[in-house]
Amino acid sequence: MTQTQQWYVDFHNQGYGVIKQALSASLLNQLQQLSLQVMENTTALADNEQQLERIAVGQYQGTRFVSRVNDLFLFAPQFIDLLVQPNIIQIAEHIIGEPVLPIYESLLVKHPWDNAFDWHRDVNTNTTDTILTVGVYLDDAYAEQGALKVLAGSHLNTKTVCNYKRDLTSGHIKAHHVDVKAAEVVFHHARTIHGSNKQKSDSQRRTIYFEFRGLSHIHNNPNFPKRWVQQRQALVDTVKNAAQERRYDQAIPSHFYDCKIIIDAAEYCFEPDCVADK
Repeated sequence: MTQTQQWYVDFHNQGYGVIKQALSASLLNQLQQLSLQVMENTTALADNEQQLERIAVGQYQGTRFVSRVNDLFLFAPQFIDLLVQPNIIQIAEHIIGEPVLPIYESLLVKHPWDNAFDWHRDVNTNTTDTILTVGVYLDDAYAEQGALKVLAGSHLNTKTVCNYKRDLTSGHIKAHHVDVKAAEVVFHHARTIHGSNKQKSDSQRRTIYFEFRGLSHIHNNPNFPKRWVQQRQALVDTVKNAAQERRYDQAIPSHFYDCKIIIDAAEYCFEPDCVADK
């Protein structure tokens, strides 16, 4: 079985998979430096009350910090090339089984003082279409750094997040902890229940996230306007053509983020008597 075939089997059976050594050392270094620049620039914007609809800002001991940057290409169009350099789009298309488009792109920063992310699904819809979340890790993510944890196979079940949390509390099921190194890529089904524990290290963890959906799903979903689809398709076509020529110098199209879309809400469990997994 080839590595690609193994990713396919892992994803469809477990709801997640890991691509080892997806990024070269030089590319990883470039992305790490670029993410630091994005964090610095967006912190300055947030301090001036700008772009707050795209920047998630928190505060710790009197200091403001950025925890998430959405519409990432607006702040650093260089990240566009990440779609093809480690063959992310090709892997997404193989798993989903048809051409895909990226629905969103964001930078998530988990700081040493951050709390846990409770168990959740990325989408609360019971669609049978495959929706793929891809995380490109710029830092190591082990247990002490609040590594990803998943409930394997939960993407195949319609049980609610609350029901799964009860099963965890009673010991009927166990979570899988997904430790990864910087330069690795984790992909999971948007309906795979996952979360992460509280940060216990003194280092931050940066991850670039993309969500991919198949073209048939997008064309049949009224949440995606025609102009938005055309802009995304044009970007993907341009990136693929540039990759064939080994030319990685993309620029974001004008007004790329002007057309807003509605993305499915996530599914959490808010039962007051539901005890979270420790």
